[in-house]
Amino acid sequence: MLNVILLEGRIASDITSRTTSTGIQTCNFSLANESERKGADGKREVTFFSCSFYGVKATTVCKYFERGDPIIVKGTARLLKYKDRNGNDQAKIWISDCDFCFPLTTRAKNDGSAAGNGGYAQTSGDQQSASGTQTDANAVFDDSELPF
Repeated sequence: MLNVILLEGRIASDITSRTTSTGIQTCNFSLANESERKGADGKREVTFFSCSFYGVKATTVCKYFERGDPIIVKGTARLLKYKDRNGNDQAKIWISDCDFCFPLTTRAKNDGSAAGNGGYAQTSGDQQSASGTQTDANAVFDDSELPF
């Protein structure tokens, strides 16, 4: 059966990191996903998901993300049932076997190219390349040589 979930949201908790007894880096955090629909009170409903990353992905998440940052997460959804400290039954949606993407706004925030552009990087016209020379974005992405 297919079990894949793709979520966009913000990291809602501090990222916890640890190394397993076998030397594998892990990290966990809570992801806040805001609904498109508004409730009767005019506010959008927020759903929280627990996310887990392992290995190089865990190291990368810990290095480049922090609480409040936007992130896109893809993984496998599981319903985790447990008892809290008071003995009450609880359940949470746990996303494991995760992969992630940097949203455009996160990349733009880090390299400073989104200043004055609503948080989005420039998508057309002249841009400065990594080597410092001016390039025409349309010339860089010329699709005339594609075989299809």
